Amino acid sequence: MALASRDCVVADSPWTDVFGALRGNFLIGMLFLALWTLEWHYTIRLVGALLVAWNGMRLARATLSRRHWMVAASAERFYVRLFRPIGPGWRKNIEADVMALDMAELAAIQIRTTDVFVHGPKPKIYQWLVLEPVHGVRPSIADWFEHQGPFPPEVRPSAADQFEDLGPGSPGVCPVPAANRFYRQWFTRCEGGTVAVPWHRYRPGLEKFLRQIALWLPNLTIRPEAHTELDLISFVSKREPERRRLLAQAKRMGFSNDCVHALYSYTGPTLYSHRSLKDANEYMSTVDVGANEGAEP
Repeated sequence: MALASRDCVVADSPWTDVFGALRGNFLIGMLFLALWTLEWHYTIRLVGALLVAWNGMRLARATLSRRHWMVAASAERFYVRLFRPIGPGWRKNIEADVMALDMAELAAIQIRTTDVFVHGPKPKIYQWLVLEPVHGVRPSIADWFEHQGPFPPEVRPSAADQFEDLGPGSPGVCPVPAANRFYRQWFTRCEGGTVAVPWHRYRPGLEKFLRQIALWLPNLTIRPEAHTELDLISFVSKREPERRRLLAQAKRMGFSNDCVHALYSYTGPTLYSHRSLKDANEYMSTVDVGANEGAEP
């Protein structure tokens, strides 16, 4: 699906294909290891040229291309990219990966921020764009997400992800099998019929994007910021079952990875005697996100 930037307000992410770039660099590194004993100077020049060409091409695509757009708004519709199919056979996937909402169907846009205390006294700030369709449209949106496969993804971070800050719930990072057995990377989540977009490494910034939307669509309601606070450092220091109840609320909001880091960094012998990331992952995998749904942290 192609959208002309002159006709739309577009938010994109140049880093959505960063793992493809890393795989290419890994293969070039393997080529270097295979050839360096044959002819050192020739190998250095060849691998250097390949690295410059490969990374230059990826950087140009990330900077100049609109293929990675996440959210776009025109005068008639609001478009949200929901996922990207990945893995073998992804080109055979004919299901639409973009949700389009008419302006008559879209009731409001809301910005949501969350302060998460996980690594010390200074909080991390997470921003979400929340789209609230009119009441009659919400059930169909929830059905659409359910049809696409298991969502939201409740997966544990891989070993490669455990030391990287991937944002709330790691949207767009963890591959999840869909109903048609294809794997996809999710960029959005469904919350009671609304569509939430974690604004992680997107450009322009969320406030600037909303200002542009307001200029294009003056009749669309942009609600004031909704703010929450999660003190995960305090949560993990609680005794059972209070700790489990609080972490269930944080996990339900999409902060499972941050809970793992908090458990690993700040939990003492009240949870386990030998602290490790594996222990923290296993603990969070047993936390029930459906517990105490009506409670607030």
